[in-house]
Amino acid sequence: MNFYDLELRSQMVPILKDDKGISLMASDLKKLNDIIRGSLPKRSVVFFFGERERIPVGVYLGLLKNKVVPVFLPVDLDTELIKALFQIYQPDFIFIRESMLKASLNYPVIQRIEDYVILRTGFRYFHKLHDDLALLLPTLAHAGDTRLVRYSYRNLEACASAVADGLELSPADRPLMALPVHRACGLSLLNSYLHAGATVLLTEKSLAEKEFWDFLMETGASTLVGEAQIAFELEEVDFFSGEMPDLKGITIAGGQLSEQEQHELAQYAARTGRKFIRLYAQMEATAHMAYLPPQKALEKKGYIGIPIPEGKFELLDAEENVITQPNTAGELVYYGKNVSLGYAERAEDFNKGDERKGCLLTGNMALRDADGYYKLLGRKSEDEKR
Repeated sequence: MNFYDLELRSQMVPILKDDKGISLMASDLKKLNDIIRGSLPKRSVVFFFGERERIPVGVYLGLLKNKVVPVFLPVDLDTELIKALFQIYQPDFIFIRESMLKASLNYPVIQRIEDYVILRTGFRYFHKLHDDLALLLPTLAHAGDTRLVRYSYRNLEACASAVADGLELSPADRPLMALPVHRACGLSLLNSYLHAGATVLLTEKSLAEKEFWDFLMETGASTLVGEAQIAFELEEVDFFSGEMPDLKGITIAGGQLSEQEQHELAQYAARTGRKFIRLYAQMEATAHMAYLPPQKALEKKGYIGIPIPEGKFELLDAEENVITQPNTAGELVYYGKNVSLGYAERAEDFNKGDERKGCLLTGNMALRDADGYYKLLGRKSEDEKR
């Protein structure tokens, strides 16, 4: 069973639970699947403005199951960029919270799901989608960037399975997601926990709000999952002196974490008997490529760790030869089934196949120590690029 095909999951174990005390069970997901099946044609394209909430996450799973392709977009995306994306990709439908509707999205509502709506855009573009295409995410690498990363069903499932295996996730986990699920890192961890059969806890509250910590305590969250900025936020709320008996670990899934921040989190974990796990990601790899095992968090501080199961790294020198000796700098190259298909720069690109063939040039310089652990040294310079 893949991570989004959960209708047969036990009715005793929630798939999701939100901060309003409402759970999404397998029967609820089946109802959402039925709504999607009746409202959206297979292989249509949906601009998806979803937040870290029960209904958007449930609809996302339903879209994958019903072979409808979502384009995940932040709810606070610049209006001009939204217009540009609409003109380039001409989606068939929009999914958005009704209260977030903008004047520029004046389209008929074809379905309501609690406080979310599905709109039909009326674009006449007939999308030709490659059979493998499952999901699209914007790179948003710079202002005005309208490229989308193309992901296959195999990419999503391979990454979910590998991360779940590497991090030893289980049905007993109750992760509290403190990072956006519309971005690659958040989506990767969400998929991985669902693959493992865990109950994912969802709230839009920030770490600075008391309600966030009340929710963590009330639900017995086992893992706090966030981005690198969480290290600063935890210091601000005096997290390290708090009592949280059910919390078993902290996972940092994206962003740049300094060696000092990594050291402080690893020390806290060692002192309290918890796990600290750092993941290394790029969205072109369906996010995660490497992790630092918790037992190595202090010894290998500053390292990104080892490849996820089924993944592989190589280091290349300036002549593109594979570097075999330890502690020698080279360009980091990743190989794995989770490497995305490529980019889309126009709607016609949705019909493209796998352009990367499982190989991603990360653009990072790195070294591998004698124990097989990798450390980033910075981005490859323009002079070094091929």
